[in-house]
Amino acid sequence: MDRDREKHAIEEKLAKCRDLASEFREGPTAEMIRILETELREQIRKLDKE
Repeated sequence: MDRDREKHAIEEKLAKCRDLASEFREGPTAEMIRILETELREQIRKLDKE
């Protein structure tokens, strides 16, 4: 997958995380969503540096 398509796919996942975060504001599910969001942002940063 080329970088732009990969970045777009990650951004879509990040948008879904944000939607879920609005539904799950606290508890273990919210914590997992925050962790996943952080990991996805890091993946985007890495792609931008390539």
